[in-house]
Amino acid sequence: PLLAQSLTSSPLELSLATTARTLPLALFTIFCGLIADRYDRLSIMKTSNIVRGIVFVLLAGASLLGIMNIACLVIAAFLIGCLEVLHDNTMESFPPSIVQKDQLVQANGYIASAEHIANNCVGSPLASLILSASQTLGIFSNGITYLFSALVYKFMRHQVKFHSAPRSSVSAVAIMKEIREGFRFVAKQPLLR
Repeated sequence: PLLAQSLTSSPLELSLATTARTLPLALFTIFCGLIADRYDRLSIMKTSNIVRGIVFVLLAGASLLGIMNIACLVIAAFLIGCLEVLHDNTMESFPPSIVQKDQLVQANGYIASAEHIANNCVGSPLASLILSASQTLGIFSNGITYLFSALVYKFMRHQVKFHSAPRSSVSAVAIMKEIREGFRFVAKQPLLR
């Protein structure tokens, strides 16, 4: 929102930028979950962070050159939102690949705590501080954090045991069947309804 506000004061354009970032959550969550269940999760997370890092570095370049505009930001926000949905869905199914079953609750607790602290307690204030110093530096530093994260994932390779479904079950019929099964499961759960 801060970056969009620096580019426009139009409520429509501001809402477009926000919607572009959050719309992928509604559109692609189910499909990203299916991808996460079928392919190498570590590669998905690494690749999504590399691409997000590149998008942020390109945005920083556009800002530095003075060619950043709201259309550029909306497109980048949509792409980043899509990659965030893919990464986060994959990350949620990743802990069983690296910890024992009896450690899952604790591992998920650590992840949720770290995510909350990073996003709400540290990330937002730090981003505001960096953006107030330099918009370009703020955007660039965000890109670097994604690229650094991808590097960390690269070094995790030897610790991971994969639990992916066979790739042969990626037909449209199989995908639709699994989506229907998922909705039926949710419909039967009182807590999830």
